[in-house]
Amino acid sequence: MNITSNNKFFYIIICFNLFFISLSFGKEKLLFSANNLETISNDTINKRIFQNNVQIQKEDLYLFSDLATHYPDLFQIHLSGKVRMYSLKDSLFCDELILYDQDLTRFNASGNINFYKNNQKIQSKNLNYFTLDTLNNIEIQLDGNIIVSDTLRIISGDSLFLNYQDSLISKFIMIDNAKIISSRYAKINSKSNSQIFNDLFESKKIKIDFENNYIKYIEMDGMSSTKFNAIKDSILNGQNTLSGDSILIYFNNEKIDYMNIIGDARGIFYPEKNNSDVEFELKYNADRIDYNLINEESYLINNAKVEYGETVLKAGEIYSDWESNKLEARLKDNIYPSVSGFSDNPTFGNLLIYDLINKKGKVVKGETEYGTGSGKMYYKGETIYRDNNLTYHVSNSILTSCNHDIPHYYFKSNQMKMIPNANIYAKPMTFYIQDYPVLSLPFAIFPNKEGNRSTGWIMPSFGNNTRGTYMNDLGFYYAPNDYIDNLF
Repeated sequence: MNITSNNKFFYIIICFNLFFISLSFGKEKLLFSANNLETISNDTINKRIFQNNVQIQKEDLYLFSDLATHYPDLFQIHLSGKVRMYSLKDSLFCDELILYDQDLTRFNASGNINFYKNNQKIQSKNLNYFTLDTLNNIEIQLDGNIIVSDTLRIISGDSLFLNYQDSLISKFIMIDNAKIISSRYAKINSKSNSQIFNDLFESKKIKIDFENNYIKYIEMDGMSSTKFNAIKDSILNGQNTLSGDSILIYFNNEKIDYMNIIGDARGIFYPEKNNSDVEFELKYNADRIDYNLINEESYLINNAKVEYGETVLKAGEIYSDWESNKLEARLKDNIYPSVSGFSDNPTFGNLLIYDLINKKGKVVKGETEYGTGSGKMYYKGETIYRDNNLTYHVSNSILTSCNHDIPHYYFKSNQMKMIPNANIYAKPMTFYIQDYPVLSLPFAIFPNKEGNRSTGWIMPSFGNNTRGTYMNDLGFYYAPNDYIDNLF
């Protein structure tokens, strides 16, 4: 090419082997070395191109690449091809890297990024690094197939914001397809070796706050779910799956202390059969679920429901003590707790207590109904206790076929035993009309079968005519077998 002073631009190409150069780039000089250097300067651009075995140094920062282009007027350096950047605390590997400003406090990386800071490894497609007010306040933004890993967990998602204070991570926000896999050690039984069990947390958005580089709490927002292992004394007891609109998790020394599931909260506990005394899967849901893993207890708050085998508890609030494996369904906001399982109709009360292990339950100030049509009966009791044979024991009980809140007539007994699809036994028994005792017996039997012949007292009915009030059907029905019966 013919170069003259009359050209509208001035063009210089210089090529060296094993080239070394020191250039001013901020307060400290940048040291460049490469096998080849090409300098281009004209009216529109001023740049230096370093090729093959490129090395750049500034204080404790070292960079290596196949190609580097220095734009001195823009205070930029563009690197590509096996880019590596090392400092005392960080290291970065990527396909392309752009360094900005005089003090190298900002850079953008792209392509197969592997960023190491402290004990964390961060992988992504793109990374933007900013030093904010001081060198001790750093912000990092990443997007595209992000994976953050350390010795305890793996976090992945589509978009990530990080903040470091004094080289320690302070804030962590993962957006879109956010997922955390956290590892813990446990044993299948006391004689086995410890093995890794993974807890899984998923949400549209996950925010993590740190304190002294340890997780303080995790906030999950939007279609949140988790699967975490129930581990006690290093033994696996089962697995909990939880979901809700949002989940808050509080940590202490890398262990979960508390969990709050908010908005359409629901979960299932799958017991480890060889290690847990809980026999069936435990399904539960509420508007909100609060877990206290330190004290091994949980609260299901508002529209609470628990399903365990054939037993169903519903209440305004259900408290669980996982140390004793007992549930308490409590009265809240005028929503009375109820239990279903032995009949088609639930039993209501002020307080329900249920033991998951022996399958025994207790209802305080309970009431329910049994049967259909003219055979429907209602009973109330000061306490209703259910044993593991599904037999109900009722104290200070009332039994009637009158559907009024204050019944016109009823049978009252200090002790009543109710066997589903068999009989009701009462002792002693007193028959009341309008709260006046009419008949007393030391012992009474009532049928508790629908559509079948059963020996026992027949519940009366009342009516009115021109001659006054009358009572029908009170009597005793005796049916020793399918072929003989008698009415007294």
